[in-house]
Amino acid sequence: MVEAPVATPERTSWRDVVAHKPGCMIRGLLLFQEYFVRLESVNAPLRLIIQPLSGEKAYAIEFEEEFYDLGVSRGFEYETKMLRFTYSSLTTPQQTFDFNLNTRERELRKE
Repeated sequence: MVEAPVATPERTSWRDVVAHKPGCMIRGLLLFQEYFVRLESVNAPLRLIIQPLSGEKAYAIEFEEEFYDLGVSRGFEYETKMLRFTYSSLTTPQQTFDFNLNTRERELRKE
């Protein structure tokens, strides 16, 4: 994934935002005022990656189980600090969480 100035969108102006990684596929992207969140699969398992737009290092939301499914709820608030996502696995029924992008705290909303 790259970015470029609006005035000079040609390839020579491109700058990597997320560099190419073999075996990695970006499956979804959400943009907030201070973060962008991507749902990606790396050699099959899904991951939620939080990228602060301030330039801080990106981080992944960690899960205990090895195999699971994730979904991201599309919010309508651009200025929010909350991300809502769903999680399920073969042994865990679907759960809905709110994740605070600033504090990295996760709150179970629905089980």
